[in-house]
Order: sequence, then C-alpha cells, then structure tokens
Amino acid sequence: MRSCTRTLTALWIAAVVVLSCAALVTAKGSPRMDPVAGGGETWAISPYEFAGGGQIIIRDQQYEFSAYTVVMDIRPGDDGTLHVRTSHTFRFGEYMIVTDDEAVADPTDTPGLYVLNSNMQVITGGRGRLHAHGFIDLLAGHTSFELRGAVNLDD
Repeated sequence: MRSCTRTLTALWIAAVVVLSCAALVTAKGSPRMDPVAGGGETWAISPYEFAGGGQIIIRDQQYEFSAYTVVMDIRPGDDGTLHVRTSHTFRFGEYMIVTDDEAVADPTDTPGLYVLNSNMQVITGGRGRLHAHGFIDLLAGHTSFELRGAVNLDD
C-alpha cells in the first residue's frame, strides 16, 4: 500500500511540474497580441481592385493607413449573398501587413448596396486576425468599414 501511495504521489508531483513548465513556456513563447481599432474606405480602381485608406489604432498609437484590396473570387449564394475571397495590403507607419480574407456581403433593400463582414488572417508582416464590418456599394464602387482585431507586428 505504501509503495502505491508513493508512486501516485510521485506521479502527481511530476504532473504538476510538467504542467507548470508548460504554462511558463507557453506564456513566454506566446506573442503579444495588440488590439486593433479603426476604420476607412476604399474605391474601385478596376473591377477586382480597390484602393483607399483610413485611420487605425495599434499599441495606443494612431496611424493613417493606405489599403489595397484584390478580389480573388466571388461566389453568389442562393439567398442573394455574395461570398468573396480577398486579400488586403495595409501600410501604416513603418509597417505593412497582408491578409487573406473570407467575406460575406448581404444584400440590403437598396440596389447594389450590401452589408459587408470580412474575417482577415494576417499572413505577412506579423500575425493575427482582423474583422471588417461595413458596407460595399457595387454600383458606386465604394466601401466603408470599421476594423477590429488583434495583431502581433513583431513576428
């Protein structure tokens, strides 16, 4: 009985040590994710490209940014939605990030006007995720959006 108790105690101590070390490694190895907030607008420069800019706050610093968007794929849904794959290049201060995005555009009662929701994965210039919510007017070739998320620009 004593050896069984010692074995269980030793296993329990080993498990606590391993989990504690794993938590420390994870905490030290985890990149700092900085909150992102901002918004902007873009205009069509070709049928599959948009360009524009806006303002963004990262690390408590406000930046003016330029944005370039490439529409890579559009698939209409049965309910009038548009499923869009895009890539964005954002330039601000000394930084540039590129995203790979999946967006859904939901039609409104106004012809050509859609509510836009886009989930963006940062693939170059850091890591993180952004979410854009706004409107796209396909007849005017214009988007307006709010941007939220978290990024690490040190990677």
